[in-house]
Amino acid sequence: MDLIKKGRWDYVVLQQGPTSQQLGRDTLILASKMLEPLVTAAGGQIAELMAWPSSENRSSFDGALQSCEEAAQAVNGICFPAGQAWRAAWAFDASLPLYGPDGYHPSELGTYLAALVVYEGITGKSAEALPEQALVNGHALDIPINIVQQLQRVAHETVLRYGR
Repeated sequence: MDLIKKGRWDYVVLQQGPTSQQLGRDTLILASKMLEPLVTAAGGQIAELMAWPSSENRSSFDGALQSCEEAAQAVNGICFPAGQAWRAAWAFDASLPLYGPDGYHPSELGTYLAALVVYEGITGKSAEALPEQALVNGHALDIPINIVQQLQRVAHETVLRYGR
């Protein structure tokens, strides 16, 4: 909280993990409401980052989106629907390795897709206008340009459909 108080922010991004159960949703909303006055006083707005469930629990994507949207609505914030972008990416190519080895955290490709959603959500600029090279942790990912373009398109369409 001290960090929020010390800064001047446009957005403060909150993430609780893939909060799809009611108890987790209630906790996320409560925490967002507690932080909202501090964020507002620092000139910012809360942005909730929708995460993705573990690879073993893919059925809870809808609940994670609901939590993101309800928490954002509770504080007049916004939802960055990264988990929805994952689903959309798999709709065009189910073999995309978006999960890391533990089946919970993102791979570098999953990180890239989530970052595209956050980028567009914060800047309002289309992810499709970014360079056709995916950079994560300071290095280029070895993926074909058509996959980069498709992920950029997916991020853009997801933010248009679910963001703000």
